[in-house]
Amino acid sequence: MRDDHTKDTVDFHQLKHLVKTAIKLDTRSTSGTQHTGRVGRIPPIFKSILFYVIMGGALSLSIYFIPHAFVGIFLLVTITMAFTAVNIMLEFGNIIISPDDNDIIAPLPVNSRTFFYSKIINLLFYTSIIAISIGIVPTIASIIKSGKISHAFLIPAILLLSSWATSFLIASVYMSLLKFVSRERLSSVLTYVQVIMGAVTYLGYFVIPRTISKDLQHLSDLTYWWIFALPPAWYASLLGLTGDVSVHHWIWSSFIGVAVLAVLYLFLAKYLSIDYAAAIARAEGTSIKAAITPAEHQSKRNSILSRILNREELGVFRLIWAQFKYDNKFKMAVLAILPLTAMYIVIGLTDEGGITDPFVIGNSGGSSNSFLVFFALGIFPIMIKGSVRYSSSYQASWIFFATPSNLSNVILSTRKFLQLFFLIPYLLLFGVIFGFVYGNFIHSAMLILSLYFLVMIELAILYIMESGIPFSQPMQRNRPSGSSWFAMILLPAAVIIVPMQILTRVVFPNRIAYFIVIAALIVLERLTDMLCRRRVESKAFGMRCVG
Repeated sequence: MRDDHTKDTVDFHQLKHLVKTAIKLDTRSTSGTQHTGRVGRIPPIFKSILFYVIMGGALSLSIYFIPHAFVGIFLLVTITMAFTAVNIMLEFGNIIISPDDNDIIAPLPVNSRTFFYSKIINLLFYTSIIAISIGIVPTIASIIKSGKISHAFLIPAILLLSSWATSFLIASVYMSLLKFVSRERLSSVLTYVQVIMGAVTYLGYFVIPRTISKDLQHLSDLTYWWIFALPPAWYASLLGLTGDVSVHHWIWSSFIGVAVLAVLYLFLAKYLSIDYAAAIARAEGTSIKAAITPAEHQSKRNSILSRILNREELGVFRLIWAQFKYDNKFKMAVLAILPLTAMYIVIGLTDEGGITDPFVIGNSGGSSNSFLVFFALGIFPIMIKGSVRYSSSYQASWIFFATPSNLSNVILSTRKFLQLFFLIPYLLLFGVIFGFVYGNFIHSAMLILSLYFLVMIELAILYIMESGIPFSQPMQRNRPSGSSWFAMILLPAAVIIVPMQILTRVVFPNRIAYFIVIAALIVLERLTDMLCRRRVESKAFGMRCVG
């Protein structure tokens, strides 16, 4: 970045084009190295907009049925700020502190403030989409309920201000930390913060509805002064402008919200923007240094794996381990499963009815809490399988086409990885837990055996539907987790939940029927595996020809 008298001013011509380019990259989808033959795909950002609109539709019920407008908007702002924070932490490394574009932009030259403002505007564009998408349906519900057209402007303004304040706060904290901590270390810390925040968010999906569902229509107005001292109330208090707040606390509360937003902006503009280029340059140097640092030794596990894996499987396993070590987004996708698993188990054990032994006569059908765990077991492999396809270093996947590797083995190696390092360990964990809950480890082992074949059938169907070379697709902002919403929801339900409903009600109490079904599952697993391999081999042959 140039260091002349213009370094403290924003070049609006450059800013316009930088922002325009960033938005284009956000709203377009890219194809990576794989030739799928599909054109006109819906950009990931529009899929996310649809998701947030649907979620806002669910929230609109609270807006409509809660008697007091301030209470409903307070809940809406709280959830919006939480989603904004989680998404910023997920994408912060790509939007604000990523050094990837520094080499291209710096020589133009673009001064530090212009570069920084382009990133901040991109961040606000991204978070504004989240806020507006969530708020569309609740705003309509509020207008219908109150009859006030002013809500059509006020509620979106409240959500925008709250999301911008969240954005400025996180940007201020992380950019300040970047002056003292390397980007690699900061990104690593962010990974664990994101996992915790994600777990808290998902926990809220279970806790909040169960807490307020019965009393939703009887919630009293929030009049205590300390309520208005909470950040969501700072912006929800702006409803006082239309007379929807019954106490005078809204005046000082909304003033705090506007003041905090202004202070955060001034802090970013005055103290952080001028050093932004230098911070990015330091981050780039740290990343390069980390990238070129040679490995000192290979783990002993490689020698063990080489005895049970072919060359492609061993190479992909090493690649996945390296990706987990250095790619924080992939690491987060994997680590996020741990708290979610614990949450499902705790909910299953503590809810009314608990988890019952389906092999005991009289308990046929088990319990709905057991199926929550089964559903999680079906979703998690899909989540990891989807994440294995994406990487910020996707350009390096040309190596698969330049070497004599068997592409079908490369693709299926990810399924082998899921089997050995996810499915089997998780089933063993569930087996121990169910063994203690049932008080019978034989029954637990019988249950886990049936689950193993069902999940393996699910994985085979998943790879028949969609498969690809690992880490060969570019990272896409707003990309839904997993291979698709269809696979995420319908596939586990159809292949695991429905069969387990039948098995627990009809088969498990009868030992002869149980072993007949296990034999049938083995045959079905082998058949789906055969179809999966043929499908993958056909797709790999097409990739090799095109490549």
